[in-house]
Amino acid sequence: MKKIILFLFIILFVNPVGADSKPELLSVLTAQGGERFKKAGQTVDFFSLANQFESQTNRMFCGPTTVAIVLNALRLQLLRDATLKVTPDESLLAEVDRKYLDPNKQYVYNRYTQNNVFVPKAGLKTKLQVLGEPMPDKPDWGLQLRQLHQLFLAHRTQSKLRVVNNKFSEAQIRKEIIKNLGTPGDYVVVNYHRSALGQGTSGHISPVGAYDEKSDSLLLLDVNPNSADWVWVPFQDLIAAMKTFDTAENRGYLLVSK
Repeated sequence: MKKIILFLFIILFVNPVGADSKPELLSVLTAQGGERFKKAGQTVDFFSLANQFESQTNRMFCGPTTVAIVLNALRLQLLRDATLKVTPDESLLAEVDRKYLDPNKQYVYNRYTQNNVFVPKAGLKTKLQVLGEPMPDKPDWGLQLRQLHQLFLAHRTQSKLRVVNNKFSEAQIRKEIIKNLGTPGDYVVVNYHRSALGQGTSGHISPVGAYDEKSDSLLLLDVNPNSADWVWVPFQDLIAAMKTFDTAENRGYLLVSK
């Protein structure tokens, strides 16, 4: 009898059900994931973001890549008709590739990329600092949430910073994000830790494309398809992944608009 009681104690308290379980992520590439998208209520942001999607080119550029995607979505028409001109990303055409091109013409499209979103302004992180240049005493690879927020502001967008901690209720988070995903012209960008979703061991940044009420899940448009698909993430699990500590404060999300 004592052995049975001890066994039940271990099962219920020492190793509670689900304690080590990973969040149930669902790839949008699966039949079930695709069907969920068809029935989801808030999908208005998905198409604008997907139309501008690009994959990050290195491990540190999830932030700059996300900025490029969102800015291109926000300013699509301005970029197309050249009402707004951005600094061309000359790295897209190497010198050797320009041999037969007219040197007086611009062949690189007028759009934001993960290389040209950096703004030379005091207080903003430079491209080299994102790639590990000490600032000033030690390296700080990638972009933290607040640094990402400052970069959006430098591009003269509206950006609401939301650090997810105990002062910010889950109800508030849900209300803001769901409302944003149901209206056009504004976007949700999340900064979270992959380990909380069972995806790896690093922090990450990506935009959110949709919300499905029935499953209470968000469609995370991962900018690193080398590591993960676009996946449906249970809302509560994504909140937990954002409620993780980074270098100076917790991670969280941004609400970005014109």
